Amino acid sequence: MSRARVVVGFVALTACTVGAAVASLSREHWTIFAALVLLGTVVLVLNRRTLGRLEVRHILLGAVLLRFAVFWLPPTLSDDVYRFVWDGYLPRIDVAVYEHRPNDLQVSGRLADAPPELQEVKTRLNSADYFSVYPPASQYAFRAAVAVTGSELPASTYGVKAILALAELLGLILLGRLCTGASLAIYALNPLVVLETWGQAHTEALLIPFLALTLLFARRRNGSSSLRSLAAGAALGFGAMVKIYPALWLPPLARRRGLASVLGFIVVCATLALPILSVDAIVNIRESLNLYVRLFEFNAGPYYLLKEAMQISTGNDWSKQLGPMLQHTFLFSFAAYVVVEWIGPRSWRDRLRRIPLKRIMFWVLAAFLATATTIHPWYFVPLLALFAVDGTRSTAWIWLSTWTVATYLIYTHGLYWPFVWIMWTGWAVILCLPVIRWGVRRVLELRARRKARVVLRYLPHVPSARILDLGCGEGFVGSAIHTVTRSEVVYMDVSAYGDSEHEIVVYDGINIPLGDNAVDAVVLYYVLHHALNPEQVLAEAIRVCSGRVVIVESVFQTVLELRVLTLLDRFANKIRSGGAMGEHLEFRTHKEWLQCFEENDYRLEKAWTFGLPPHRKAAYILGAN
Repeated sequence: MSRARVVVGFVALTACTVGAAVASLSREHWTIFAALVLLGTVVLVLNRRTLGRLEVRHILLGAVLLRFAVFWLPPTLSDDVYRFVWDGYLPRIDVAVYEHRPNDLQVSGRLADAPPELQEVKTRLNSADYFSVYPPASQYAFRAAVAVTGSELPASTYGVKAILALAELLGLILLGRLCTGASLAIYALNPLVVLETWGQAHTEALLIPFLALTLLFARRRNGSSSLRSLAAGAALGFGAMVKIYPALWLPPLARRRGLASVLGFIVVCATLALPILSVDAIVNIRESLNLYVRLFEFNAGPYYLLKEAMQISTGNDWSKQLGPMLQHTFLFSFAAYVVVEWIGPRSWRDRLRRIPLKRIMFWVLAAFLATATTIHPWYFVPLLALFAVDGTRSTAWIWLSTWTVATYLIYTHGLYWPFVWIMWTGWAVILCLPVIRWGVRRVLELRARRKARVVLRYLPHVPSARILDLGCGEGFVGSAIHTVTRSEVVYMDVSAYGDSEHEIVVYDGINIPLGDNAVDAVVLYYVLHHALNPEQVLAEAIRVCSGRVVIVESVFQTVLELRVLTLLDRFANKIRSGGAMGEHLEFRTHKEWLQCFEENDYRLEKAWTFGLPPHRKAAYILGAN
């Protein structure tokens, strides 16, 4: 591993993150801010393998340095921290935080005895007409910060930030026990995470240690299983008292760790909530939360798509109905999963239970975000932590979280909708790649059967025969040949790419590692135009073959056909192999292939052309010399 590359990568990442923090100070420079965050994430992803070879402690050290580099940042991207200060101060003047809207307190005169600095905080609140929606554990953190710093700005905002930062630091250390270096880096060194936690002080930072503790206690280790289950449930209870949605993780946790986890969850939630919650408070919180479903909308791709589709099809605005509809769809789907995992058919229950808790937590939160009507950049912080822990290949969420910073530009009268479409379209395409790959595979298998029918009559149809599929690719043609002939098929290519079910012999593209007359037939299907030296490949195929060499090639007649054929071939091969098939192409005309066989004294038994432009084809049957 090159130390210079690690140092250069970390310096570039730091420069992008700190540069983004500086650019965020002025809305005039938010375009630069978004560009630097995007660039920093690209640097991180490109250096992921290199970082993966580092020890976890080195990544944690880099993460801490990166966080301290942006801790000074004032709340320029979000003013949520002012609500945290406000909520933290209200108990000091005997005001129940969940039972009074800030503007109602102003009108009623309840703030008459409050210090002047609290009035300044009041002027900066973004939701003064709504009840607080931050759960009890978050409220206790706000109170602790204000108890130390008071409500004077900016000390109070940095007090809240310090508590959330320390919590996230603890969570970072705990995540280090759950992740490999490469996975941890995606969270720990992510510019979005660094800026939204230590830079802007969002309560997602407070959730991270409880998320990590839940997973740590939920792992099966030696010791008291019931005690660990109780601790896992308690940690999840703390998490649910920071952000409400972690309560959704209780059913899968209880299924894997038993009812002791439910007991731990209930005890913690009751202990934290009862002192400050009342029936009226719960009603008020629900009222404010419903605003996120019925009134607020931001950066919610699936919601926007459905809203536009309903507008076009009915001519009416369905925004007020779609939010609850998506919420109910998510809750119904989650409830169906819980029912199946707990009381469904035994085979289904066993299969679901084998899915790791960390993966269930990831996909529950991912589904929750995908069906939300309001998605701010900092909502992705816990998801990225779970992404790191699970090591999932769902890079669609990296794409989505990275591009979401560009939506800040809506506040600058800059581009918003193009970025929303870029991020969500890319997310959908990447998320659907497994389905797309499955579809491509099915198409290739069907195509291989048609291709095989062209040459089957010229191949031996006995189980004792041995056929070499040279340049086999994924092996679909050879497999189709084996299905009909029942002969033994040897699969050989210059690289073993694709999701092949066969053992592929890798060779150098020139010298076939078989003895003379080792096989009864050789099939070269769309292979020779990829070869650097087609004549040498042909000579080797004839050497190892005691019977026929069957060749099918793409041919052309005009220069335009050649250009189109080249373009289509390269495009198709990139989709199939991701570039593993190489860039070299050397198509020939039908006459040029006939001339090649004649010049090398190959015994041509039969030749014919078929197909239409731009993909003309030619088949050649060479007999044993």
